[in-house]
Amino acid sequence: VLQPLAGFAGEEKTSNKQARIKKAVKYQMITEKIPVMDKFKMLKDLGFDGTEIHYRTKVDPIEVRKAIDATGVQVHGFLNSSRDELKDSIDQAKYYGGTSVLVVAGRVDQDNPYDVVYKQQQAKLRKHLPYAEKQGIKLLVENVWNNFLLSPLEMARFIDELESPAAG
Repeated sequence: VLQPLAGFAGEEKTSNKQARIKKAVKYQMITEKIPVMDKFKMLKDLGFDGTEIHYRTKVDPIEVRKAIDATGVQVHGFLNSSRDELKDSIDQAKYYGGTSVLVVAGRVDQDNPYDVVYKQQQAKLRKHLPYAEKQGIKLLVENVWNNFLLSPLEMARFIDELESPAAG
């Protein structure tokens, strides 16, 4: 699934002043057992501008950095899923030259009520937002099949209450 990502897929001005949407794909979607450099070359050949890497993906950061430099394919963001510790993900995004860490906010279910998850997730983000701001990395909240922040108004309120330019 291709989707615009904050800090990456916005408008890019071309020489004729037309906007261009950049395309990206998740790194772990490339399932071929080939070297990192070859994966980045494949992305470039297929017309992708970038990729995002999940914290669980076993990949040598030095090889990724070399592939970025060689191909121009950017690692615009880093996926954190639901880990409580975000510092490593912020550091990885910064190292790769990315602009964001995608954070899946907690899951609401019979054992985790909405109001408790709301407070826990805001506390987790507030803990890491000063560091993210200092590093120039945005923490982007995503709601993926987790029964949380289901409406645009809920999401906007949740983000606004964080009172940080690094929250989105």
